[in-house]
Order: sequence, then structure tokens, then C-alpha cells
Amino acid sequence: MQDILAGLRSLDSVNGANRYAKLMEKLSVGSSDFMVGNQSVLIDLSSWYKEALAPKIELIRTSIEKYRELEFTYYSPKGESIRQIELYYLIFRWASWYVWGWCKNREDFRMFKLNRMDDLKILEKTFERKQVPMPDLSNEKIYFRQIIRTKKILLHGCCLLEKK
Repeated sequence: MQDILAGLRSLDSVNGANRYAKLMEKLSVGSSDFMVGNQSVLIDLSSWYKEALAPKIELIRTSIEKYRELEFTYYSPKGESIRQIELYYLIFRWASWYVWGWCKNREDFRMFKLNRMDDLKILEKTFERKQVPMPDLSNEKIYFRQIIRTKKILLHGCCLLEKK
């Protein structure tokens, strides 16, 4: 039970709100052994970019809850683009936040990394929920391309240093 409460505390670390603190109080009423001083699990889901992520997460949650399209600028290795999506999931996978939704530009379900999204705007246009496939969250799909790019950058950087 202590691990569950640690997880709930970590959710408040994302956006600085106390939404889950109230739930934790209700869960621990009459059970003082839940919140004893010998806790061994502490979880902090906040990011180094917490100030930038918290407002994005709130906009995304609103978009999902109200079925309203979201527009944003997306920065990918292939360049910058303006995207409009119908959001279905906010995902935290290891150290990064993502959204999963129907991309109107690509006419397909896509995953977008939050720290590559900028200028988020909730549009007035609402949408009807589609049959939504679950995103593929395997490490190979999400991380493999990033690792390859990072290795190329590091190798390229090393080569540049060697030439000087």
C-alpha cells in the first residue's frame, strides 16, 4: 500500500497540483501505518522541464476530456510542422511524456513527444471518439531511433574533434 501511495504522491509532482494529496488523505484515514516515516520508495515524475511540461499536460488533459482538437508546432528530426490531432492518451514512458492521437495531417494514429511540442492550442472543433488502437510502447519503437541519432551525433562530434 505504501508503494501505491508513493505513486499517487508522484502524480502531484508532475504539475504541482494537490489533486492526489486529497485522495491519499482519504485512503490513509484511520490507517496511520500507510504514511509512516520508514518509507523506502519515493517517486518524482517531475521533469527538468517541469515549468514547460505542466501547462502542456493541463491543456492536453482538457483536450482529451472535452474531445476538442489540439493544434501545435512539432519539432522532429525531419523538420518543423504544424499538427492538428484528436487526442486519446497522455503517456508517461520511462523518462518522457508522449501523446497518442489521430493526426489529421497524416490521417493516422501517431505518437508525439511532449518536449518536441510547442505553441499548443485547444481548438473549438470537437470530435467523435474513434475506435482507438493501443499505442505500441515497446522500447524498440520509442527509443531505438533516438539512440541511433544520438550515436551518430556523438560519432560525428568525435570525428570533428579529431580533425582539428
